[in-house]
Amino acid sequence: MTSPFRRTLPAISAAAAALLCTGILAGCGSSSDSPSSDGPSGGTSPSTTAADSTDSTTAPSTSSGNGETGLVYYVTKTSRGQKLIAETTPLPDGDPVDAALRALGTDQPIDPDYTSLVPAGSLTKASIKGTSIEVTVASGKWAAAQPGQSKEDAKLAVQQVAYTLNAAAGRSRRPLPVHFSSGFLGQPASAQQAGQLDTLALMNVLTPADGATLSGDKATFTGLANSNEANVVWQIDAANGAKVLSGATMASGWMDRLYPWKATVSLTKLDPGTYTFVASTDSEGEGGGPDTDSKTFTVR
Repeated sequence: MTSPFRRTLPAISAAAAALLCTGILAGCGSSSDSPSSDGPSGGTSPSTTAADSTDSTTAPSTSSGNGETGLVYYVTKTSRGQKLIAETTPLPDGDPVDAALRALGTDQPIDPDYTSLVPAGSLTKASIKGTSIEVTVASGKWAAAQPGQSKEDAKLAVQQVAYTLNAAAGRSRRPLPVHFSSGFLGQPASAQQAGQLDTLALMNVLTPADGATLSGDKATFTGLANSNEANVVWQIDAANGAKVLSGATMASGWMDRLYPWKATVSLTKLDPGTYTFVASTDSEGEGGGPDTDSKTFTVR
């Protein structure tokens, strides 16, 4: 869903989205789309192509600033409770790990369905030293447990930091431990990145950004998922909630972690206006129900 932008992320055309897919999600899967009929079973099943397996959560580049983007992890509600979810985020200049920390600590997510449990200004610097990522806590105030914040939320905040910084370091699959200079939010000074299936939302739409304006004949949506037999189901809803397109695609894998997926949508089937793209895990998958993620966009 969308709200006025707090940060500016350029709208992504079909060509740019394909390039971004190469950078973040090399070897994404693909799909076609179909008009929806009335009712929950509307839409025909398109052909699908599985993607090549990649490190699905590696940052797109090793430099930041000058228009570079990275993955910053926020918190979203799922059928399994609060989980982390990645957002493609503009990064400030500087070392990519430190830039990712600054983005996490100073910016709010573009998507209003996401939130952050890391207090603004609580962390000041991050860098890789030896075999760990060292994070400077701003003051002793942030080392202690915070009033009104549960232990579970504090643990998830630590994981926000661990996932964001390891993505920036290109270490998502072989994460480095994170060491806080004086402990953080009442948690131990050292933390390991927790397992993806226990920590992450199982569906994640990465591009285009929420609120993007799209033009041309086609648009490419990319994301990450862990879904039964790699199935990713998607639909596009009009502003009045009516389903106007639906389809399916396949992620490049499933079971052990999140894998990249890609869906190409024909914009020629959409009148100018505002829409919502909704991607879901297969409802037959295990867990408390399908995980979903959505992005609003405008067709001009």
